[in-house]
Amino acid sequence: MSSYRKTLEKGAKAYRCGDMPLDAFLIVSGSVEISIRRDGVQIPVVTLSSGEMFGEMELIDGGMRRLTASAMTDCVLQIIKREQIVERLDNTDPIVRALLQRQLSRFRVALELIESDVIADTGHTDPSASVVTSAIAKLRLEAQLREALEQGVLEILWQPIGAIADGRIVGYEALMRWPHVDLGDLMPKQFIALAEETSLIVVLGDYALQRVCIALRALADCGCSPMPYIALNVSGRALSSAVFVDQIIASAVRHGIDTAWIRLEVTESVFLDYHQIEELIQRCHAVNIRVAVDDFGTEYSNFSHLHRLAFDTIKLEQNFTHDLDQPRCLAMVQAIIAVARAIDADIVAEGVETDAQLQQLRQLGCDYAQGFLIGKPLTSTELLASIS
Repeated sequence: MSSYRKTLEKGAKAYRCGDMPLDAFLIVSGSVEISIRRDGVQIPVVTLSSGEMFGEMELIDGGMRRLTASAMTDCVLQIIKREQIVERLDNTDPIVRALLQRQLSRFRVALELIESDVIADTGHTDPSASVVTSAIAKLRLEAQLREALEQGVLEILWQPIGAIADGRIVGYEALMRWPHVDLGDLMPKQFIALAEETSLIVVLGDYALQRVCIALRALADCGCSPMPYIALNVSGRALSSAVFVDQIIASAVRHGIDTAWIRLEVTESVFLDYHQIEELIQRCHAVNIRVAVDDFGTEYSNFSHLHRLAFDTIKLEQNFTHDLDQPRCLAMVQAIIAVARAIDADIVAEGVETDAQLQQLRQLGCDYAQGFLIGKPLTSTELLASIS
């Protein structure tokens, strides 16, 4: 059983009055009764069922449990760790924290009134049901993501990047996929933003880095020559870490691979601190790691990025590729390729799906292409099979 799951048989207690609160719980299946002790008798307060959360208020409050939670049926509970909630509170707006403290005060008063058999209006107004539902769904997904990381079920797929001139596969981009039991295969955009709200993104990044190094070691052991690179997407949280590049170096040494086989991709949306990114690029170049600006052409695009930061590669956002049949788009791509040439950077066109797009990019002088025409994302087994 995962450390993020708990099973209770009918009649068992999730916690008792007087316990120190360590976790909150989401009910995956079954029902739970919350009760309070008064005059030596347990008085039911509420019965909760699948999808509902309990134990969070006392967890935030930090005091001893004043309520008892009992399984009314056999139950499966998703555990919400204390640090998940505390980290979110620490990072939230001060006004929100103040409002929460006010609600906690009312929570304490309400418990005291129930214990003393007095009914009173505490002035509490329930938040919107949709807000509560959304918050619970987010906490549930975060707990499930932590569980998936713990069990190693997140998959890394490898999408080929080909040289347009001769069709050679020169590298791969590491793409994370989460095979969720209930929701099916989740792509990064469906859970990366959630991880970025907390330090979970650091754990997720290290998970991806280790699997990239394992894959590169396997490719080297297969005698792959010339050796392809693998590109790894970098989060804003990783960029702010002073030891990020040191962690890459240490992982490369541990797996016996060349750091030049690893490439980093940085999206323009994290360009908040030029000095920070400039320092990252310099440190990467010192150990032969090339750095790409990803999704160039999105809402954050700015040619000053290319002027001020020594990127090795520009990855052209896929909408440019899809609209190459439009004269204005064609002219813009031609200009971007000319700029790349002038600053000695490579160009990778993303989202290449047709022969016509590939031919047009070849005529424009684009270096590399990525997309379903070049190759679909491969599992690790398929990757090694394609090499051998």
